[in-house]
Amino acid sequence: MDWPNKRILYDGRFAGLSEDIRFAGVLHELGHTVACRDNPNRSDDADSLAWEYLVAKKYRKTKLWYKGFTHYVIDTVIDGEYYNEMCDLPFKLLPKVMTTVACHERLSPVMQGIEKKNLTENLKPVSMR
Repeated sequence: MDWPNKRILYDGRFAGLSEDIRFAGVLHELGHTVACRDNPNRSDDADSLAWEYLVAKKYRKTKLWYKGFTHYVIDTVIDGEYYNEMCDLPFKLLPKVMTTVACHERLSPVMQGIEKKNLTENLKPVSMR
């Protein structure tokens, strides 16, 4: 992320990575750039997690995003089971993570996105910039 020049650097370091990791990485940086009011270098990952998920879902790339974003800490209990990272979570539970309050957060990712105004009330991702 090169915020002073308003660009995401996509260089040779990405070339050897799998498509899912490249996709998840670029979508994640876009979340910092367009879905957060704060300077992207100081924005919180949790502020745009649901935004990323819903953008991936809109373009039918949820599984690709999920596979490339597996080491994201979600720190969540769902149906009595604790999940620390996305990779611990079965894919079918991904929608439930978006509406469940993480152990260290006060809002679910979806409610956080609505509060931060990067999601509409009917769960459409929007740009802040």
